[in-house]
Amino acid sequence: MDPLFYNLTPVGVVSHSWNDILKRNRHVNTSIKANWEASIEFLRQELGTSFFNNCGSEHPINLKLTTNIHLDEDLIDFVNNLKYLKNKDLKSYNILLQKIKPRLKCQAEGIPFTDVLRTFSRGGFDVKFLEPLSNEKSPDVCLNDPETGNYIYVEVSQLTMSSKQSDIQSQHRRIANAFMFEGLCLPCSFKQLQYLDESGVKRIIQQIRAIKETAIVNEQFISYEDDFIVMATSHPSKAEDLEMWCESKDIQINSMLGLPQNFNDTYRLVDNNKIAKKIKQLPVGQPGVIYLSVSFLYFFMMDIKETIFAIMDTLEKFPNCMGVILFMESCGSLSGQKNISIQNTKFVINKHLGLDRHFLYVHNLNFSGEIADSTFSRFIDSLK
Repeated sequence: MDPLFYNLTPVGVVSHSWNDILKRNRHVNTSIKANWEASIEFLRQELGTSFFNNCGSEHPINLKLTTNIHLDEDLIDFVNNLKYLKNKDLKSYNILLQKIKPRLKCQAEGIPFTDVLRTFSRGGFDVKFLEPLSNEKSPDVCLNDPETGNYIYVEVSQLTMSSKQSDIQSQHRRIANAFMFEGLCLPCSFKQLQYLDESGVKRIIQQIRAIKETAIVNEQFISYEDDFIVMATSHPSKAEDLEMWCESKDIQINSMLGLPQNFNDTYRLVDNNKIAKKIKQLPVGQPGVIYLSVSFLYFFMMDIKETIFAIMDTLEKFPNCMGVILFMESCGSLSGQKNISIQNTKFVINKHLGLDRHFLYVHNLNFSGEIADSTFSRFIDSLK
């Protein structure tokens, strides 16, 4: 067989035990190694020795267990926040821990709840996680300003991908995996043209297998086109034919192009009543805030002023809601965002341990609740 051919295997590292994680300590910066090892031991104790049996590679905690120095520091910071809460408020800690262990709960609640803890405890608030009430709507978090005795209630949520966005991403991943991880490695390129239903995805995957097999057996270049996809692959000896085909289709060799997507999801917040539904979880007559974890792509795509005014239009119907926080964390800052000159509305980028935490706080100009000026200032300063 041609020595260029080989079976592909995923390159991601999946850890099977806490001891496997600790063996990576040689990759950790010596200045933080002791704290990193102590953090791993704390997670072992709190999450249990069987954590990796069920967590899966996409669990947020597993994703923090890398050899990236910024994520090593972030892991230590994450654990320090857990230790802080455990020592200060064991009941709140146990509520948070149950949101961290399961993968889906950790993605939807555990990580956003920990972000709230980190943000507002450092701002000087006492942060308490609340147990849901049976058959009653209730907020997730209570922030107490120890200097004024004022409370701010927080409803935490997450704006995930829409079902259509998720479907488009999923079918692109399945098609790409058929080229990359099934059978032998060959030069290839494809461009998806239209959305596929489930039977269409299966048909395309079968076609990929067929053209790869033909290219190998006959040592040739082969392409396929229909209304939904254009794709091609070749035996290594016919790579020049693939390059010519790619040039004619305006596709780079070995590129795998999916459908374009619109990630400006402001309409999902306002037109689909996500904010309005979350506000109804807040206690009547008490100051409250909606805290929404959103994606980097949404922050990147949004028209920030258009988003602010759209959220304000929704908020004016709910005078007990002080405002809405959109939060996103990334390994780099968004550029081109202008200063916002709207009363009490703030856009803040908080740089911490190599990560950039982006906050957009949209204030409700119709807010009628009572809160001390110093408490509101503490609230805003917590985001900085």
